[in-house]
Amino acid sequence: MQRLRLGAVVLTAALSFPMFVTAAPMIETNDAGDQIGSAMPVTTPNVDAIEGHVSSPVDADLFRLQLTAGVLFTATAVDIGGMTDTQLFLFDSAGNGLVYNDDRGIIEFLSSISFTPAASGHYLLGVSAIGFNPQDALGAFIYARDPFDPSAVFGPSGAGPLSAWAADGSGLTDAGAYRLELSGAAAVPAPASAPLMAVALLALGLARRTRSRI
Repeated sequence: MQRLRLGAVVLTAALSFPMFVTAAPMIETNDAGDQIGSAMPVTTPNVDAIEGHVSSPVDADLFRLQLTAGVLFTATAVDIGGMTDTQLFLFDSAGNGLVYNDDRGIIEFLSSISFTPAASGHYLLGVSAIGFNPQDALGAFIYARDPFDPSAVFGPSGAGPLSAWAADGSGLTDAGAYRLELSGAAAVPAPASAPLMAVALLALGLARRTRSRI
C-alpha cells in the first residue's frame, strides 16, 4: 500500500510540475516532401524557426505544424546567405490554400505571412523559390505570383486542394538554404506529452507491482 501511495504522489507531482523548454529551430532532415502525405512534421518542442534547403528551382518543402485557435501565426523568411527570393504558402490539413506571400516589399524579395486560425489543429507550411507554385488536381494554380503587386498577401484560394507543383511561367532562378522564423506554432505532436506519458506509465507499473504483492 505504501508503494501504491508513492506511485500516486510521483504521478501527481510530475503532472503538476511545469515543463520549461527553450525555444529552438527545427532542422530539415533529409528532404521534406512537397505533398500532403509527405510533409515533414515539426517535432521540435517550442519551435521558433525552420531551417532547410531547397535543392533546385523546381523543389518545394512542406512542413506539418500545430496552430492554436485565436493565436496569431507568423512565418518570415530571413537571409542566411542562401535563397534570396522565396515564396511562402499556408494550407489547412486538407491542402486548401489559406494565405500566400511572394515578396514582402517592392524591393524585398523574401516572404512573410501571418494567419490567425479559427480552429486548432494541423496546418501545412510550404516554401519554394520564385516561380514554382502549388496546383490543384485540375492543374489550376492555388496561388500564382502577381507581378503588379509583389507585396500582396493573398487570402483563401478558390482553387482545389494541393495536388502538385509546377512552374508558373515567371522564370525559375533561385534555390539554396533558408530560415523561416516562426511565432504561434507548436510541434506535432504537442510538446511535453511524451515525458508525461513516460512518468504516468512508470507510476502505473509501480502500482500494478504493488497490487500483485498484496
